[in-house]
Amino acid sequence: MDYDPRLDLGVLRKQTKQPLHRQLYELLRGAIQSGVYRPGDRIESERWFVKRAQLSQPTVARAIRDLARDGWVVRRRGSGTFVNHIETLEKPSLQRVGISYYNIKTPYFERIKTGIRAVTHSKEIELVLVPTGTDVEHEEKAVQALDRKQVDGMIVIPFGTESMQRHLIHLVQSGLPVVAIGVHMPRLLCDTVGFDFEQAGYLAAEHVLMQGHQRLAFFCSETLYPNTANLEMASGIRQACLASDGNLKDSNIVRAPIVFRDVGDSQPRRALRSLFDQPASTRPTALICETDGLARIAYCVLGEAGLKVPRDVSVTGGADLPMASQLDPPLTTIYWPLERIGRTALRMLLDRANHSDRQPIHRVLDTQLLIRRSTATKLDD
Repeated sequence: MDYDPRLDLGVLRKQTKQPLHRQLYELLRGAIQSGVYRPGDRIESERWFVKRAQLSQPTVARAIRDLARDGWVVRRRGSGTFVNHIETLEKPSLQRVGISYYNIKTPYFERIKTGIRAVTHSKEIELVLVPTGTDVEHEEKAVQALDRKQVDGMIVIPFGTESMQRHLIHLVQSGLPVVAIGVHMPRLLCDTVGFDFEQAGYLAAEHVLMQGHQRLAFFCSETLYPNTANLEMASGIRQACLASDGNLKDSNIVRAPIVFRDVGDSQPRRALRSLFDQPASTRPTALICETDGLARIAYCVLGEAGLKVPRDVSVTGGADLPMASQLDPPLTTIYWPLERIGRTALRMLLDRANHSDRQPIHRVLDTQLLIRRSTATKLDD
């Protein structure tokens, strides 16, 4: 039996002084503590770790044996190794946790905050919300305010500005426990949790391809590192196309600013309108949008062009925010488990505070397709 990898085995550093069996032990213990493995989950086999992590069998066996000795796992003859049903032994060492995002009033942030509060409710942890804005001046003020509030740890939803990246690096290097949501910067040694955007692109494309659509388009935000969800989604769309007769041409990828004021913002509207100012025989019949917000813009632009959703163009979104079900017709979208990512982020942060010497954990959560009435079988040209 094979397993989907839930751990970043690349963090096992053979050049450090810490023995490899201890590195693997702490990596697995941290994954259990932060919820990557839940009570009752089966852990990958020793043979799997030997092959995937390129470790010796005695090294892996000792790490698993030590985990069993300390009560983190139980070994069942003939069945495998399973996470034990244990409660967290350490009391939370965090009293004030900062959460930063460019706009804390968005539905996206509210759902993440709901997940975080579900964990803080029983742990008496105070949340400090830090809106960073979208320009350097606002970010600098936010950083100054954060320094004054003296938080014990940070959950960061990084934005695509260089100054915020520098501040994130500074936080990690200063020793403050940090978890980044939605991004993974390989050189930044902090825990991260995000969504499988490649899977999201694949699911959306697979759905419209099965409905007979072959000319696909992708409406996404511009690429501002470390926010690379659009690149991952495009990869997933193209993988789905390879298994079918679909096609996503580079010219059918339209990028909007990563932040825009509302659906009346002219720049993303112009970019999308140009995509559908083509003859019916060549224009896309299915539009995959990175987010529900971009899908809402698409509805407006398509309506102004005299095109009906889904009669003329099938449309999908991403996130499953309240607007998705309120659009007319209701939007087929990719569900992002935002509340779950909030819960996971705080659990990872608590574990990082209690085990500051463990290796970083990078967790990716699955997405799910929610089919509504904005997609339909393609009509003949």
